[in-house]
Amino acid sequence: MLPSRATITVEIRVAGGRGVRQEARNPMALMSQRQYAAHRGVARSAVQRAINEGRISTTPDGRIDADLADAEWERNTIAPEGDGGR
Repeated sequence: MLPSRATITVEIRVAGGRGVRQEARNPMALMSQRQYAAHRGVARSAVQRAINEGRISTTPDGRIDADLADAEWERNTIAPEGDGGR
């Protein structure tokens, strides 16, 4: 049996407090901040910082659409320079 292509509509909270309706193609991609941090391989504080700085968006209840946030993370985050220039 092939997986269903169900979609759900979620409202994404973006910087500035306005909401944007977004279809999440895979409802299983909605994660808690802790789950998303594990998914990215970063500390939860890095995810919280990215949310607070408006680099990634969340649903009104604080969940993260992993597919959308991955794209936002890549687009809005500057990678650190090697070892800090030492």
